[in-house]
Amino acid sequence: MTPTEKIIAIAKLDGWKDNGAGYYHKDKEVRSLAGDPIDSDQHYEAVEALPNYLNSRDAIVPVIDKHFTNHTFENDFFDALDKSDPDGFVNKSYLFATPLQLSDALLRATGKWKD
Repeated sequence: MTPTEKIIAIAKLDGWKDNGAGYYHKDKEVRSLAGDPIDSDQHYEAVEALPNYLNSRDAIVPVIDKHFTNHTFENDFFDALDKSDPDGFVNKSYLFATPLQLSDALLRATGKWKD
């Protein structure tokens, strides 16, 4: 998966809805993939980018926590996390995993990963 595909898939797992025009809605908030600047000529307001799940633990950990609702997900998640680190440093722990490793494990555990 490309980084863009990963961000969109995780955003959907986080509750963001795609309106089909490149904007995502959640709880009366609107965001876009990369964010949009203020257009003073058209009086458009700036739109923030979707959370940077691939580079921010603050963004990805709450999404993972939302999915820790059953034992099967937990096993699948930690199995995927272990496979993301062939040297074994992650060792089934949030502590040593990068946001990208956590993101990939989430996508694999939820069945959203595409080869």
